[in-house]
Amino acid sequence: MDRSMTMIQIASQERYAAGDAMFQLGETYLIMEKDADALKHFQKLLAEHPNSPHVREAMLRTGLIYNRQGNQQKALETFKSIVTKYPTHDTGQALALAGLFCLI
Repeated sequence: MDRSMTMIQIASQERYAAGDAMFQLGETYLIMEKDADALKHFQKLLAEHPNSPHVREAMLRTGLIYNRQGNQQKALETFKSIVTKYPTHDTGQALALAGLFCLI
């Protein structure tokens, strides 16, 4: 039993580390103004690690990238999904609304 719990804990830490690494890579590409690469890593994080603590920030950055690429429809959908997914989270809502403001 103890060995099983240890294996579960290790797997959990590796999953967290993988999600964290994807977010950090996305951030790095964003800083380097390589939006396509950043978007790929943020989308991969959202698809493969939906419970990561970085999901809200990855969603926001995805919306901002879409806006910067001129794809206002996808940006709008992304910002709306943040508000829908995090209706009671003040920070998530404020960030999404800030993103929506950028579209105006």
